[in-house]
Amino acid sequence: MLKSFFSKYYQLFIVIAVFSIVSCNDDANKKSTDDATAPVAPAAPMITGTLDHLLVDTAEFRNLDQKQNVVFSFTFGELDTVTLHGWSFKGSGAAFDTFPNIKLLKGAPSSFSYGPGVYFRNVVLDKKDVEKIINLFRTTKKVHYVLFAPEVSPIGGISYNIFLSDSSHSVFVKATAAADAIANPSPPKNY
Repeated sequence: MLKSFFSKYYQLFIVIAVFSIVSCNDDANKKSTDDATAPVAPAAPMITGTLDHLLVDTAEFRNLDQKQNVVFSFTFGELDTVTLHGWSFKGSGAAFDTFPNIKLLKGAPSSFSYGPGVYFRNVVLDKKDVEKIINLFRTTKKVHYVLFAPEVSPIGGISYNIFLSDSSHSVFVKATAAADAIANPSPPKNY
């Protein structure tokens, strides 16, 4: 009886076995094809570039409150330029103005670059340095610009040495006076 059962259903058994094998192979092929064509998320772009010398007209710098520190924040402009906008610090707990009190413009590229390991944090110009720079306008002839020359410390903090100049083109050749001031990176929330 078992022999007659196998002989009757032998062809059906072969058909089911073939379909099972083909079906398993199709699932494996589909999975490997799906894995190969699945969209891969692109790697996040690395933020790197050259720090520029920054400048501002002396008339705009004169408008700063000499009795306040100026807190600068970095902002990315067009074509991957990085500049600073500054707000007068009115004291702990006091609100900053909505709009910056000063905006620095892009100058010539520097020899310093930014990328991994460089800290973008607020940069503070002390009120005594603001006053010192404004007082230098009176004693130095042909001063039209305040120039901020970037520097990156060994631990990755960005600071700016400040010069006065009669030209916006070259910080070091045309600088008429070193302001002997520096805009230092600030520890978080410590102005």
